[in-house]
Amino acid sequence: RGLIFRELRNVMPVVPAIFLQGILFGLFHMNMLQFMYASVLGVILGFAAYWSGSLWVCAIAHAAFNSINIALEHVSERFLDRYEFVIVIASVVGALASIDALYLFRRKAGGRRALPEQDG
Repeated sequence: RGLIFRELRNVMPVVPAIFLQGILFGLFHMNMLQFMYASVLGVILGFAAYWSGSLWVCAIAHAAFNSINIALEHVSERFLDRYEFVIVIASVVGALASIDALYLFRRKAGGRRALPEQDG
């Protein structure tokens, strides 16, 4: 996603580039349910990467999301068909908690990048 985002930034403003790379991230999963939540997660992680200036934020949050998803799948395998949406929500919450923790770390370190008002 970082490479795609960087290339998109050459031809469009930040916010559309973040949304487009998120949608492409969702499409890469080639499954409708995964497309929906991966696109949302891709957009969130895109903003996190741009805002923090680091792909590590995305890598750690993505790893947390996948780890939580795998753990919940094994714990609730017999409930997966009924509660798949709950598992996805729990995974998103875990990823967002990771982003929040990294935000606090970055803030304590003194760095932050704001979105530009006008970018072209």
